[in-house]
Amino acid sequence: MAVLMKFDDIDQVYKETSKIKAALKKAKVDEKTEDAFMKELNQKKKRAETKFLDEVNNDSKIKNFKAESLKGDGGFTKVLKEAAKRTPIQLMEASGKVTLKVGKDIVVGT
Repeated sequence: MAVLMKFDDIDQVYKETSKIKAALKKAKVDEKTEDAFMKELNQKKKRAETKFLDEVNNDSKIKNFKAESLKGDGGFTKVLKEAAKRTPIQLMEASGKVTLKVGKDIVVGT
């Protein structure tokens, strides 16, 4: 499977749909598959967001979090952002099939 794009967080996926379409054209994915994937991507937004949050919440550094101070959130926001960046989100293509992979699981595919 070829990785066409990588994303930092799930919101970026839905903000950069034009870049996704450009990447699919560059990878010579046929128009029917491209349209089907984009439709599926929009329909399964909630599923993708939920999977991303599950991956972030199951990050080992969040599970082992110890507050750094009593002020604010004790550094939890920083640890949460770092965990989100460590969670891989990839647009992949193989044999004309396009998938969006969050962590190790495929959440959208044609």
